[in-house]
Amino acid sequence: MTSPLPTVPIAASNPDLEKGLAELDKATPAYEKAAQFFDGKRDEVFASPKLRRLMRRLGINLTFNFAKTPVNAVVERLEISSITSTADGVTAKLSDIWRHNELDVEAPGIHRKAGEFGDGYVMVWPEDDETEVLDESAEEKGGYTRVGIYWNDPTTCRVFYDPEVPRKKHHAIKRWQLADKRWRVDLLYPHTIERYISKPGSKAESSTDFVPYVVDFEIDEETEQVVEIWPAENPFGEIPVFHFRNDRPYGEPEHAGFYGPQDAITKLIVSHMSGVDYQSLPQRYALVDPDSDSGEAADLDEDDFDFELDPTADQNQASKGQGTSQFTSEPGSLWYMQGVKGVGQFETADPDTFLRPMERYLRFGAQICSTPLRFFDYETSRMPSGASQTQADRPFVKKIRNRQLSYGGTWQDVFVFALKILGVEDVEVMVNWAPAETVDDEAGWNVVAAKIANGVPTKQALMEAGYTDDQVKEFLGGQTETLAERLAHLKQVAEVAGQLKSAVDEGLLTQEQVAEMIATALGNDRDAA
Repeated sequence: MTSPLPTVPIAASNPDLEKGLAELDKATPAYEKAAQFFDGKRDEVFASPKLRRLMRRLGINLTFNFAKTPVNAVVERLEISSITSTADGVTAKLSDIWRHNELDVEAPGIHRKAGEFGDGYVMVWPEDDETEVLDESAEEKGGYTRVGIYWNDPTTCRVFYDPEVPRKKHHAIKRWQLADKRWRVDLLYPHTIERYISKPGSKAESSTDFVPYVVDFEIDEETEQVVEIWPAENPFGEIPVFHFRNDRPYGEPEHAGFYGPQDAITKLIVSHMSGVDYQSLPQRYALVDPDSDSGEAADLDEDDFDFELDPTADQNQASKGQGTSQFTSEPGSLWYMQGVKGVGQFETADPDTFLRPMERYLRFGAQICSTPLRFFDYETSRMPSGASQTQADRPFVKKIRNRQLSYGGTWQDVFVFALKILGVEDVEVMVNWAPAETVDDEAGWNVVAAKIANGVPTKQALMEAGYTDDQVKEFLGGQTETLAERLAHLKQVAEVAGQLKSAVDEGLLTQEQVAEMIATALGNDRDAA
């Protein structure tokens, strides 16, 4: 049973509502700008308003979207390998939550959108499902059997933090539009949820445009009448909105540093392409002899090439008539131009005038965004050796690890809360990521071998090389080789890895595929021994 408006008077609107609406409106333009650059819908910056109007009228779009690359480069390295717990039976519950919410597909999308905007929110809430009981013990504990995990765009959702304890969430706001064009707003607190709806015909711009929205009712035992419940109770004692961000308190789009280079590149491309027609069909000129009769040149083709212009027609259909010129393009033909002392053509712009600066702006953007240049232009950024590439990738790998820490902490909070909804509390959840980088060349394996030779435990050396705990356990499980044999084994792997690197450089294999092949080879050789 629902009622869009309460019949019982309710206190004046919460000041958090006014602040929340204002902050959403204030933050939205920056998020929309981030989306424009990511989607390649950013208009070219023109010095002339007249030229801007002309390009828009002609519908010309020559955007080459490099700005999305810094976002995609990060997302490709953010792969959750598993969500686990040391508590008995909890890992299975986590797998159920993962499958039910299709997080194999949704999680990369959440990472991408959080990178695109710098912020993103996930709401976790029970789902009603009376057809199937997944966990009878949860029902016995008063818990639920289904839990939903939903992405929320930062233009519609925002978390506010306690000014005294900046890491602590104070409340969250969510705003969305209904089919009847009215707006709904929820203010979510640890113990209550305040629901609002915009007044009919209002602009929904301030708190005065909203009234409480009641969806929960109960029967008064004394009067036996229906009583509206507002605000609604939050039975979980925690704000069910979780913030994915790459900075605090709010993040920055991964590609924000590429806005300027992208504008410059777009302008260079449009300028270059506007001159391509002149390279194919260069403009020509004829110089009239000042001593000749000027009418002679004008009369040259007056009768044979006569047409009128229709200004309302398409520019490609503007000429009428079938005029023909006395000049022909046949080999050996002679053009006699009466009254003309010289002809020529205007030089077109050198393509390098545009292409060379574009390469420089790509480098600027890659450096600002801590993204390897090869993600933008592989051919012009080949590294002389694996060691050089590793050195160049360090800022990028560090950024990936920072994102794993930030997003991983948020995912832990998401799954701990989801388990709480299902009646499972006080458990630890681990988010395990695929390595941000792995050793897959000869130089790298020589370093690993040197570490082991100098007393670093094999497990530690392999994990520092980028292999996961599970991969290392599989490799070292039942190990019978001596240290010297293992070192010799690693040397052999290093030689093979050096050859495989060439395949990676040519784009035939990915680094992840090489890492898997090496891990498999190590395991097979161990078993054979």
